[in-house]
Amino acid sequence: MSWVKYLAILASFYIISLLQTSFFFQFAFLGIIPNLLFIFFFLFVFFEEYENFDQGFFSALIAGFFLDLLSNAYFGVSIILLVFLGVLIKKILLGLRETDERHPLEYFLPMFTVCFIAYALSLNVVLKLLGLSDVFIGFDWKSVAELFLNLLIAFAFFNLFKKFYRREKPQLRLF
Repeated sequence: MSWVKYLAILASFYIISLLQTSFFFQFAFLGIIPNLLFIFFFLFVFFEEYENFDQGFFSALIAGFFLDLLSNAYFGVSIILLVFLGVLIKKILLGLRETDERHPLEYFLPMFTVCFIAYALSLNVVLKLLGLSDVFIGFDWKSVAELFLNLLIAFAFFNLFKKFYRREKPQLRLF
């Protein structure tokens, strides 16, 4: 039954990549297209059980694969960056205190912001080092608008994921 989950992840990232390149391309806001592949990668890793990483690792591979297909960088750059970020997210989530709520918003928003910035800057540095980009893009108004748009969309999908990923905590049975 486990292979069905991986097939569903593969199909969902394929559909997301099609939507990102064909549908949302027409609705670019200030020339900015939301990075749905990164958003869904982050959501899959964030909502996965803390102790497991098989779904997150597979999500990183598939999302990185489609991001590499859509970028002008060498193949494998996004895969490596997303696997590294996925491991980092898991390590941070394991270190955070357990609250009554399994996936609190106070963890999601700052972690998404830091990871999105880290991915964008790392990809930019790699492109610059490989000679595929002549311009090193820092933080300007367009970068802030891109972050805000992706954060807004990630927040909307966070609320949807939270409704579907509700897992009951195991309760202690005395008798």
